[in-house]
Amino acid sequence: MTLLTGVCKEDFKRWRIAKKDSYLKHCFFEELTPSMQWGVYVDFFESTGIDVDKIMMHHYKLMGGYSLKGNCRESALEKANEIYNAQ
Repeated sequence: MTLLTGVCKEDFKRWRIAKKDSYLKHCFFEELTPSMQWGVYVDFFESTGIDVDKIMMHHYKLMGGYSLKGNCRESALEKANEIYNAQ
């Protein structure tokens, strides 16, 4: 799954540590399945006001509905990361 960059990456790490969910706090994020990682990314970006699901659906529609969900997720994370770092 796409890795975050810049300020977004650092803020994501701090956000994960600050979560009350002890599993999320102490697990190795990279060991989660891509679907579980996606859910964590969505929660993080939603907490910042960035709607990753909406970005993903926009990408999917642009591709005429033929793009794989995984590709749309990665594109959405890249765009969300770009938006976050530009703030």
